[in-house]
Amino acid sequence: MPPLQDGSPLEAILERILNLIPGLVQAALVQAALVQVDLIQVDLIQANLVQVDFVQAGLVQVGLVQVNLEHSHDFPRKFLV
Repeated sequence: MPPLQDGSPLEAILERILNLIPGLVQAALVQAALVQVDLIQVDLIQANLVQVDFVQAGLVQVGLVQVNLEHSHDFPRKFLV
């Protein structure tokens, strides 16, 4: 390919494109980092929600056991543990 002459429109266009590449690469890296952070935050939120679900399930189970024990006089003795 023959060398471009100084000041040619094609050279100016290529120079502008080459000057944009570092910015585009940096933008892509920042976007990738933000996506990664979002995924980590979402994973942590989901983990917290799962933990909350387990805690709530535990509270419900404990509540049911307490209710059953409080009303145990209503049940026949053979059903009591």
